[in-house]
Amino acid sequence: MIVVKQLEWTTTPPPDRECVPGMLYAEGIGGTYEVTDYGVLWWAHDPFSWTQLADQAAAMAAAQADHETRLKAMVCEVVA
Repeated sequence: MIVVKQLEWTTTPPPDRECVPGMLYAEGIGGTYEVTDYGVLWWAHDPFSWTQLADQAAAMAAAQADHETRLKAMVCEVVA
């Protein structure tokens, strides 16, 4: 079984981004996840793609699920 470490959220943006009030950032597979305090998730693998979720907690959970799926796809092999 693979257990993926939780994303570590911070209010400090990566060096190439400006600080946005209410935004949280987490480094993940493919880049940085960004979530707003009102539930918008900017995906790590595509900084031009975003999803509106119910709130910040839902956006963080969606980012974590995406991160886990991407990591497991990189390291797991299904053997029949």
